[in-house]
Amino acid sequence: MPALKRNVSGAADRTGFEPYDGPTPKVGTYRSKITSAKVKEASTGTVGFALTCQLEAAPGSPNAQYDGYAAFPKIWLTDNEYNLAKEAAFYRAVTGKSEGSDFTVIHDEISDGGSIKKIGGVDPIGKFVLVELRSSTYEGERRL
Repeated sequence: MPALKRNVSGAADRTGFEPYDGPTPKVGTYRSKITSAKVKEASTGTVGFALTCQLEAAPGSPNAQYDGYAAFPKIWLTDNEYNLAKEAAFYRAVTGKSEGSDFTVIHDEISDGGSIKKIGGVDPIGKFVLVELRSSTYEGERRL
């Protein structure tokens, strides 16, 4: 039977993503850093972006108490007005380009994880963006 033996004694104690144990943020808009960006396909065939963003307030902001909270926004690539506006805002936030309508997204094959490498020539990982946290109820429990 195959076996895999690994020695991780030299590994760092921390990773880029750790469980959040602080206060739950309130509904609102927060500064966050993109830590993961992927192209995904829904069961309906709709393609979109799945992001992981960790809240990281500007220095001195009262929102610093929520630093590290992870948000998981999705941006579906459809032609309806709402989704197009979200998509355009995402491109502007990542690239810093306020004009233009054509953006090329370079990414791995979806079957290989779909990691986004560049958007308009810019790596999205590490970019600061604003994320709007909204409240919803799932199976009787409040979620952001």
